Amino acid sequence: MTHPDHPTKKEMILEIARELAVPRFTPAEVEQIRRQLMARLGAAGKTSPDYIAGVLETAGMRIVWSRRVPGPAPFRDARGRGNVHGTPGRTASKISGRRRKRRG
Repeated sequence: MTHPDHPTKKEMILEIARELAVPRFTPAEVEQIRRQLMARLGAAGKTSPDYIAGVLETAGMRIVWSRRVPGPAPFRDARGRGNVHGTPGRTASKISGRRRKRRG
């Protein structure tokens, strides 16, 4: 239930975004929005950057946001087997097998 004198968190996010007047929103602008929400609403303004980015995206605003952190491609040998910790020739199954032999 929304009261006209109490805007929702989504409405406040969009209002702050319009005040920033930027052509696209990067993580830095999203952080600015998050901090302004906290300043205006106190503890009730705690919001995750992903939520803010989702609200902006849903409203049709341009977002430069990567939800997936890129990492190095996993090593694969010629047979397509994965490599553990960069140790040549040792796959996860070989290492865990050796650990089992030591324990038992």
